[in-house]
Amino acid sequence: MNKNYKRALEMDKELRKSKSREELFSKMVNMLILRGDEVVLDVGTGTGHLAEILSQRLPNGYIIGIDQSQAMLKVARENIVKKDLSNYYVLKSYAEDIIFRDSLFEIAFLVISLHHFRDPMLALKEICRVLKRDGMLVLYEPLGPKDPELRKVLEEAFKIRHPDHRVFGEEDIFGMLTKTGFVEETSERITLDFDQYGTEGIPMGPHYIHAYDLIEERRDNNLMSKYRKELFEIKKEKDKVHVKGSLRFLLSFLKKMF
Repeated sequence: MNKNYKRALEMDKELRKSKSREELFSKMVNMLILRGDEVVLDVGTGTGHLAEILSQRLPNGYIIGIDQSQAMLKVARENIVKKDLSNYYVLKSYAEDIIFRDSLFEIAFLVISLHHFRDPMLALKEICRVLKRDGMLVLYEPLGPKDPELRKVLEEAFKIRHPDHRVFGEEDIFGMLTKTGFVEETSERITLDFDQYGTEGIPMGPHYIHAYDLIEERRDNNLMSKYRKELFEIKKEKDKVHVKGSLRFLLSFLKKMF
């Protein structure tokens, strides 16, 4: 079995265990006023969890999911067959070069994906291009710490495994959105609290632990204080790690300005 495909299968399995994630996706969809015949783009569709929930609300519409990972798309296609989804289609496409013509979609979803893109600004421009006039973008994105120095060390830790990964502050995200043609309709900040052993369930949890280790190695007490205040308290007990703290996310509904 291809290792990337195996990893995609494992990720799909883990994500489907998360009730909070399913509740969030349902909330996103329910906040939209849908006719049921919309044409929707899911950018960074992954294995298709969000699209599966959305498909139930679009009996006469359809969802196109794009992703740059063939392994993720393979699992998504298997789920489409398994769940008999006739209005969800997936194909490989980079967000920075979306293969569709201008003004095709009424809604685009961009969920926990923006920080993965090699060129986030270009990806947002492309999404704006393929949306119809007054089209809607639904964005859900993790928010980095307010302190820029702490964001920098987090990026350093994440990039060891994910070279294109970025850690955005809220001002970074809205700055890019405004420059690429979007205006905010409504937004909310969602805080997920954690008090547990291990990092299972914490999005990208091991990378936050690695950032903690980097700060500890550098004996930077000031930065460690910021880490504990804005992110997690971490206690290592033999072969166990206890994590207590929170992560913040931005959920924003935006309209195409022009």
